[in-house]
Amino acid sequence: MSTPSQPPTSRSEFPAQPATSEVAPQEIETWLLHGDEHMEKQAWSKAIDAYVRVVAAHVRSAGVAPRLSEAFRQRGVHLLNVKKDVRRATRAFDRAIQFASDGQTAARAYVSRGRLHLQEDHVDSALADFTEAIRLDAAQPDAYLRRGEAFHEQKRFPEAVADFTEALRLGGDNADVYFARGLARALDGKFDAAIEDFSAAIQLEPNRATAYANRGLAFFRLDQHEKAMADCDKALEIDPNYPQALLNRAYVFRETGDLPRAVEEFSRLIDDDSYEDQARTGRAKT
Repeated sequence: MSTPSQPPTSRSEFPAQPATSEVAPQEIETWLLHGDEHMEKQAWSKAIDAYVRVVAAHVRSAGVAPRLSEAFRQRGVHLLNVKKDVRRATRAFDRAIQFASDGQTAARAYVSRGRLHLQEDHVDSALADFTEAIRLDAAQPDAYLRRGEAFHEQKRFPEAVADFTEALRLGGDNADVYFARGLARALDGKFDAAIEDFSAAIQLEPNRATAYANRGLAFFRLDQHEKAMADCDKALEIDPNYPQALLNRAYVFRETGDLPRAVEEFSRLIDDDSYEDQARTGRAKT
């Protein structure tokens, strides 16, 4: 595995600490222990402070760099998902990458930063980070999953399918990955393959309404209306107000000649901002 090059770290970034010769080995071990304890408690900032003490003392303690990198990464995840602070999360991920001393640790940090980029619709930057993660650790399924999602955003569906397939090969059965691959295949017009993926997702998660709804739409595209209706009904049994299932069922009713029921279903979606245009257009054509 390749090891990322590390930019030099300015000593001024850290609190002043005595030189290595003045620091007792027991004190170094105490700092490391405190850092590990804070990591277990998800106190990322305190863990970082403890690990930085070791770095600032110019001590090459075994394992401190990946622990510090992981602490910064976890802090970034917290800042992004809980605090919704994109700027500080980005800085934390940058530091995680900076301190990573091995490919696996760096790859995790690149994946986390890539997910931030993807969330912010910076798809090219996300792709660059996911691709770098794969270069550093080609055995990490999450990197392929996330790059597949980025390819999906760019409507590069065959490339997305290839990455989702690799994620499944590396990580084993996963409902999220089967579902993502099914969506990419359906949007690429590969409805039979999409149905297989949605079925696999359902087998792993039987109450996944989104999988039933999208499998139903794939059946509808293949003119298998009874199966499409059955999947729409199942999705709505799980989630009675799921708009995609309501819309799909309206299309099936219209296609099979049950126009009153089609109008009824379209009308239920008129007040849904995400589906209003499709519902009005569908009702007008019924």
